[in-house]
Amino acid sequence: MSKIILVAESGSDITPELAEQYGVYVVPMHVAFDETTLDDGSFPPEKIVEFYQSTGRLPRTSGSTPDDFEKVYEEIFTANPDAQVLYLAYSAVTTCSYHSCELAIEGKPYYAPRSNYGFDRKLYDSERGYNYLGLDIGENDLFLQEIATAK
Repeated sequence: MSKIILVAESGSDITPELAEQYGVYVVPMHVAFDETTLDDGSFPPEKIVEFYQSTGRLPRTSGSTPDDFEKVYEEIFTANPDAQVLYLAYSAVTTCSYHSCELAIEGKPYYAPRSNYGFDRKLYDSERGYNYLGLDIGENDLFLQEIATAK
């Protein structure tokens, strides 16, 4: 069986430690501070507070782009040509990221309709942690562990 690799957007709040531990590829979403746009997670949270205090406005956010996904998928399939990707979508309806992923993989040599499963994460509670497919992996990372060690 080929290796299963997890992909999620930075909006999933998977910590860098969990991502490294389980080999999760995190695709950046974006935050715009007026004319400056930064990848989500590339700046301290205090920057948002500072921006609000100085402007009276919150920064704008945007989903991951097809180019963001393309870079990640090229990295994955260059290192693991036979990999299966499980994309844990933040949402198929509240951001453009899910569609961006579809656009990024369409027509690629590694794309096969059944080799990239996109699951829409319906439930999210930031106080309790990450919630994929109804499983709270913020407190119990069994789901990530099972996927990462699948043979």
